Amino acid sequence: MLAAAIFNACSTREQPPLTPEKMQQVLYDIHLAEAYSMQLPKDSNHHNQERNLDSLAAYYQAIFTHYKLTPEGFLQALDWYKKHPEDLDTIYIRMIPQINEEASRYNRN
Repeated sequence: MLAAAIFNACSTREQPPLTPEKMQQVLYDIHLAEAYSMQLPKDSNHHNQERNLDSLAAYYQAIFTHYKLTPEGFLQALDWYKKHPEDLDTIYIRMIPQINEEASRYNRN
């Protein structure tokens, strides 16, 4: 009986709103957009900020459109992964080679 209860608890694990693979792709693109926006000239209304917020908003919208997400859907997925840090850690561990490859490509140019 105890074994059945444990099995049921394991098999009914709550699923994330976005698969780990899709969340990794979205987060990767968001991190690229964040980094790129820091390299652009600041927008005319916010000279003291680190990022160009006008461009960043456009990048986020393009990312959400590309992945067929709403901002709310992304935030819901991000909240789920924040409550499951081991899953979020796995996503970032898998993302490291991808980030390193992009950085080396950038440094070659």
